[in-house]
Amino acid sequence: MDIKIKKEDVFPILSQIQGILEKRSTLPIFSHILIKTEKKDIQIYASDSELSFWVSLPAQIKKEGAIVLNGKKFFEIVRELAHGIFEVNLGKNHQVHIKQFSSFFKINGLNPEDFPKFPTLKKGKKQNFLAGDILEVIDKTLYCVSLDESRYHLTGVFLEQSAMKYRFVSTDGHRMSFIDIKGTENEELEQGIIIPRKGFQELKKMLSGSDQKETVELSIEKPRLLVRFKNQNLNIRLIEGQYPNYKSLIPKKTQHEVIISTLDFLSALKRISALTSARFKGVNFTFTKANLRIDFSHPEVGEAEEKLACNYKGEELKVRFNSKYILDILHSIQDEKIKFLLTDNRSPGLIKAHSQENYVCLVMPMKL
Repeated sequence: MDIKIKKEDVFPILSQIQGILEKRSTLPIFSHILIKTEKKDIQIYASDSELSFWVSLPAQIKKEGAIVLNGKKFFEIVRELAHGIFEVNLGKNHQVHIKQFSSFFKINGLNPEDFPKFPTLKKGKKQNFLAGDILEVIDKTLYCVSLDESRYHLTGVFLEQSAMKYRFVSTDGHRMSFIDIKGTENEELEQGIIIPRKGFQELKKMLSGSDQKETVELSIEKPRLLVRFKNQNLNIRLIEGQYPNYKSLIPKKTQHEVIISTLDFLSALKRISALTSARFKGVNFTFTKANLRIDFSHPEVGEAEEKLACNYKGEELKVRFNSKYILDILHSIQDEKIKFLLTDNRSPGLIKAHSQENYVCLVMPMKL
């Protein structure tokens, strides 16, 4: 194989796929990428045990063929090259040569025949969404996904369909978020699916910086999900198992509604959180008429207190929440005001954007 490619075309892709490449895998092939010629383009492939990614890029093809080389080393070399065209060709014993001006590199490669075969989807249920909607979904759900691998079914985002509305749900058992969006020209999704956290992270990289009105196609054929976006493809192995009945956690009624400035609430809580830590994370929220008092106190750390104006007309109510959970929610809301819906100090609280009904967050209180 002998090709010429532009750094400006290939470097963004090499940077994007670094998260897919396995750094400590027992199978060295998962730390490598496959580059092969396809008509007038080249295709770059990266894979691990959960994800497969491939993309088509323009190139000058002198001689057709395929190479497999270490993805991180290739990325680091291309990063330091000058802008413009460089040459890649195959030497003896799968060795890869890289040339640009007076620079010359030799990298030991692997046999392309050993690279994993990519799964194909033939009859998948197709769902189309706007790129901007999917990016919003990721920003509003990924932070709630569980990091506890022993609760495997919670380490992803749940997707289900109701009529033409699609709901994405995430929870770690202490908090939950869900957002509803509309699809376009979609086939019915009969059962919900669980998309793993890493798949969502790579999907965000695919879509970031793109035109938010571009179409993203999701094709589902269990146990795989194929995402197509322009010249890029991402094949994700879905999480198998039953997602918990999240609807049973959502209060059917709440007794108190509080309306607060998002920015003021966020700023005050960030200041209070300067004293909290992983060990001491509970912050008290006391709601009185037209006033919210936020306070933290611990003999080993110290004390902090903030007061905010709010729209609240009920009886005094004191609730304790994990400050990080509330901060994560506030960071995900762009509205000027939020609605805090509460029942008592033992029931979950709901937080919504004041003017956005399709996004709801739930957080469990801590013991006072």
